[in-house]
Amino acid sequence: MREPSNFYEKCSSLSKKGDSKSLRTLLQMGFSGNKAARAALRKTKDKKLLKLLIDEYLANIPSEYNADMILNLAVKILRKEYLYAYLMEISREKKDLKEVGFFDSVKAIPLNNQEQVELKKYIIDTKKFDMRLISLVAVEERDEILYALLAKAMDDGLDAHTTKIFLANKDYLQLIQPELREAIKKRVDGTLIFATYLDLKERDNQDCIADFKKISLVYSAVRDNVWDYGELDFYHNSLSIAFKLCRNEELSSFDWEVIKESINEELLGVHDGSNATKMLFDLLMILSKYDYTYSESKLIAIYNRTALYSSKALEFLGKLHSEFAYKEFLKKIIIAKRETECFHTAVRLTGFFPEREKAIIEYIKILDNNRLIDVIHEKAQKVLANKNESVDERVEKIPFVGRKCSVLRNDIVLNELLIELGEKIKATQFFVAVGFSFSSGLRLLKPLMDQIRSNNGRIELVIGALQTYGSSRKNTKIDRNSIIALNNFRNEYPLILYTYQNSFYHGKFYYIANNNKAFVIIGSSNISKTAYLNNYELNLLFEIDCNNPEEQDFINWFEKFKSECIKVEKLNPEEYEALDWDSELDIYEARTIDRMSQDDVRNKISELTDEDTKFRLNVWLEHDPTEIFSNIGVPSLQEYIVFLYPGFGLAVFESFVPGNAYYAFRYTEFEKLLNQVSTLTKTQMIMNSAFLNRGYHLQDSIKTKEKINLLFARK
Repeated sequence: MREPSNFYEKCSSLSKKGDSKSLRTLLQMGFSGNKAARAALRKTKDKKLLKLLIDEYLANIPSEYNADMILNLAVKILRKEYLYAYLMEISREKKDLKEVGFFDSVKAIPLNNQEQVELKKYIIDTKKFDMRLISLVAVEERDEILYALLAKAMDDGLDAHTTKIFLANKDYLQLIQPELREAIKKRVDGTLIFATYLDLKERDNQDCIADFKKISLVYSAVRDNVWDYGELDFYHNSLSIAFKLCRNEELSSFDWEVIKESINEELLGVHDGSNATKMLFDLLMILSKYDYTYSESKLIAIYNRTALYSSKALEFLGKLHSEFAYKEFLKKIIIAKRETECFHTAVRLTGFFPEREKAIIEYIKILDNNRLIDVIHEKAQKVLANKNESVDERVEKIPFVGRKCSVLRNDIVLNELLIELGEKIKATQFFVAVGFSFSSGLRLLKPLMDQIRSNNGRIELVIGALQTYGSSRKNTKIDRNSIIALNNFRNEYPLILYTYQNSFYHGKFYYIANNNKAFVIIGSSNISKTAYLNNYELNLLFEIDCNNPEEQDFINWFEKFKSECIKVEKLNPEEYEALDWDSELDIYEARTIDRMSQDDVRNKISELTDEDTKFRLNVWLEHDPTEIFSNIGVPSLQEYIVFLYPGFGLAVFESFVPGNAYYAFRYTEFEKLLNQVSTLTKTQMIMNSAFLNRGYHLQDSIKTKEKINLLFARK
């Protein structure tokens, strides 16, 4: 029914009258979803009368309405008064808060103090200890929630989700140390999740991790531990060794004896029917820094011994630049029965050995596929560019840049060195091009910028993380605090800001100069506190004579690169997330997908009521996926998980939600597949070259299983 032209005026008139009859009329229209009525109700002066009328409706709900309709309107016009009741109704209806737009509404209009109290009461009463909900309550007001969660944990036991919430308050994490030990002893899978939260200053906790026996598990637990340590008293050799590995400390001959004995025992149990995990591969990779030959030999042993883990072992051998891996990949190219198989293997091989591009191309010429040859060439050039290597005879023609070059010790604080160099030459130019820039790093460079300003100089800064500037794409590589800091620095200093938009710029370039002399630093350090004070970085320092044309390659590179960038004029902090990042590590962590064990999946399956969904998920488990991930960050596949079967080159995106289809893809590198599908709609996924199969629920469970099993027959 079309509304009259003066409808909004009538609603406003009813609101101004403010009597019971007028407000009831507006409420009835509002219950039906009328926005004009809702807006008019918000302007009603007599809030007490309005609440009284809403309470009457809730106490005696008319047949044409329901509690959900009434509370949905009530919370929009009187949020403080009805927030708790609204949330409870949503909970009773088993609706998702995200789907009903709750979080969007809070983002638009943040909760006030009283509303936070109501939310806190809801969390405690319903025991819905959701991290996103808890984050809406002020930090200083969360003690009651954490205490209630602690009580629940004492009654029901710990899970990974509960423990992660306690991580935000280590006082509570300290209280559950005995429960963590108990949880580790009771669960075979998932022990590492709990182990990372153990405070190793306690002897009992050290004993608990040492009980893992396998040095690979001990190392993983120590590496991911959340506590900060100085010096520790170790009661077990395995723990002492793990800490040395994490800190890149020297290993003794005795340490090596312990490591080798443990790995040899672990390798005895590695076969196609075993539950080998990524931990052993991670340990062998870190050990390669100490003894390359040893790590290579053990990875080769896994490769030769198993079919299920051979693909993963070969990937790690490729990362080690192993000659064995090169030859094995070549074998796969030569014996490949399908062109696509040859194609993918050749691309993978080129990624590991780009300097052997010409040789690899010779092997694939038999396919008579010029497109494949072009892809291999482009791949090699790209990888080599990232490694600062050359591909062919041109290497001899590249002139050496700079007369003096030094490898900077890792104990040198880079921002302090930059400041000292600026003071030494009374610098008038400070040019930087980095992938990431954070407020923490900018603050550490402030003295240098003060110098440049006092010398009437100029500052130019290219930041790769601003890549989405001026576009509608979501900003994911820089936080709001850093944007605010950049704006403040531009107001305070002669700073011009740029970004490169064609792709993500990830280099690190620092140039400090006056008219005669320049210092250039090339390496791995972004503008961040972590890069300057915490990380183990690699940087080269060049001293340049600005009067020598032969030494101008660096500044020429910067000027050319800058010409391909766009100038950043205005940055709106509201377009960026308020995430309090200190370094790129925060970005990577924030975007890291979650790992699930098979037991985690089985527990989720047991909670389902749809038998078809339960059956299909169990079939995937029967094929023993090597890894399972959740929170995969694919917009088109919300609430999906992914099963990985590297021995079959198979990735399956599945869902616990009844009615959702599964999507099966071939893959060689999962990260690449994930990045690819993240940008696709479900329809586009089906058109993708890596796509294999989509499956829905079939009434005939035998046919469902047969359809899934066929995917594993295509190895």
